[in-house]
Amino acid sequence: AVHSFFEFPLHMQPNLMLAIFLGSIAVGKYFNPDLKERKLSRVPAVMALFAIAAVLIFLKTSAFLGEGFFRIGQTNQQYYLAYYNQAQNINLSALQQIKNEISTFSGNYAHLQDVASYMNVKGSEIRSKYPGANQIDLLELAEKERQSEIRKLLDEINNRINQYNFYISKAAEFYDKALADFKLSNRLYPVFGKPLWYIAGLGTKAQRLETARDNPELMKSILTGKDEYSSDIILEFKGDPEIIPVHRTSIRTLPFAEFFQKHASVFDNPELVSGLQLYFITQIQMILDAADYYESSVILFSERQTPRILGRLYTSLNSELKKYFNFINSRESTVVSAFGESGEFRQIIIDLVYESGDRATYWFDLAITLLPGTWNRYPDWEDIYIEYLNSIPSIVDSIDAQKLKILEVVRKHVWACENMGPATPDETLQFAVQWGRSNLSGEELSSFEQNLKNIYERVVNLNRDLIEKTPNLPEKTVDQIQSLISLFETL
Repeated sequence: AVHSFFEFPLHMQPNLMLAIFLGSIAVGKYFNPDLKERKLSRVPAVMALFAIAAVLIFLKTSAFLGEGFFRIGQTNQQYYLAYYNQAQNINLSALQQIKNEISTFSGNYAHLQDVASYMNVKGSEIRSKYPGANQIDLLELAEKERQSEIRKLLDEINNRINQYNFYISKAAEFYDKALADFKLSNRLYPVFGKPLWYIAGLGTKAQRLETARDNPELMKSILTGKDEYSSDIILEFKGDPEIIPVHRTSIRTLPFAEFFQKHASVFDNPELVSGLQLYFITQIQMILDAADYYESSVILFSERQTPRILGRLYTSLNSELKKYFNFINSRESTVVSAFGESGEFRQIIIDLVYESGDRATYWFDLAITLLPGTWNRYPDWEDIYIEYLNSIPSIVDSIDAQKLKILEVVRKHVWACENMGPATPDETLQFAVQWGRSNLSGEELSSFEQNLKNIYERVVNLNRDLIEKTPNLPEKTVDQIQSLISLFETL
């Protein structure tokens, strides 16, 4: 009952009313027959009540306002997504290409160049439309038709382009509103947690990722952690990581901050900004900012998708950073020109490659450890194991380490299939078999396949029994079971 007095969210108000009822009964004469009457001084009692009331009013008002602005933010986010999706249905590049062809009388619109070309294509149509006109009149009428068709085509194209621009501008407007509402909600009610998760999601959208294009000053601000978006990230977790499963107690990730504070002048040189593709590195930092928000939300808010999302984000970062490392290796002279030497910058990238792989592994491990049967209730989670396996060749370095991790993941998948099913882990077995035969040989391959056989034997037998004893199984399930059995028999 006492706990419920401090349940501030709106959906917990029935608990609050019940708590008041239980509390009033608990202190009444029915449960306390030996109550003694005591007289309290009126002034201290009133002051105590006012103090309690003031604290509760402040806390409840903060909670109501925080949740209220969160709901407004959700609404604005829905508008943002609706306008943005409408804009994506319009192929702007195709429209611009058509407009260019019309303006230059090329491609499918070459016949609009002059009246002679127009008559070559539309002559029969013009003559049938104006049967009594002489040749001179026909040419004049054809010219009017040509000009009218050009105007009509350009008007249609311009209307579609204007429509696209309208959708994009409205999407930007509601994106900014949603972000502001979530930030205000978090600042009013910082223990709520949900706004941080939604801010993280907005941080992975194109609206955020494209803001620094052709803006070196904003790139510098983002890379050094001084932009407004990242201002609400929880910098440090001071609790027990055994209770709240954060990857590390220091949440904020700014691998480039110190380096670019030291080399801030590089942003004043457009050639170096372009030559080093600092916009790409800025987008890497933007994704890290979003990941920091997701990790911050873990401290306060439990969302089943968070470990999987973080696994995906860090896997993507790992892959992109490897590409960028290869890029700067081919731009040695540009790197030296920008920073005096290339070693420190290259080392930051290398360290971040390893760190992103380590984080991806941690969060995917958390997803399949804490939520082994989630896909049993949510079908979109059924492929979490194969998703993790597909990321392993990228985020885990050595073949030996990959082998051990693959065996660990398939073992957990089989456990889930045996205990939550029976279900059919055919995709993970297929991946493991193909990986082994592509990367191992001889005794090592034989040992790996024997391990797979030991892991999958029981679940294969369960699936054999299922297909033999259960008539009218869905065709998809039958295909999966047959695929599993066939793969298993090749081991």
